[in-house]
Amino acid sequence: MRELQLGNSSNWETIHNSSIDAVQIAKVGGGYKSVPIPEISIALLLDVFVLAILVSTNVPEGRNWKFAGNVRQKVSTGIVFGGSQDASFNRRYALFLDKINLVVFPPISTNYGCMRYWQMFA
Repeated sequence: MRELQLGNSSNWETIHNSSIDAVQIAKVGGGYKSVPIPEISIALLLDVFVLAILVSTNVPEGRNWKFAGNVRQKVSTGIVFGGSQDASFNRRYALFLDKINLVVFPPISTNYGCMRYWQMFA
């Protein structure tokens, strides 16, 4: 069994921080519609398999958002198909809004990347 020292602050560091704005399209008759943020690939190679991910946003008035999107692991396989050597796992981990999401990826590669999927709608 693997035991992690999650409470030790010296085991954590910020490795990525970004701000992404959704596009809003004017509706016929007034108002706006938010377009979902597309898939985002984080341009980092990671060598740790435990991540703490926090997603926050300003929730529009009258809305009750709890779900922020998904994250999944992306690895380099060496198998070339369509010019890419990368493969991503089908397993997605849900990210909840305004909560620290602890994600433990399987340690199958020395380096890997992450892809995030956002599913926020106004």
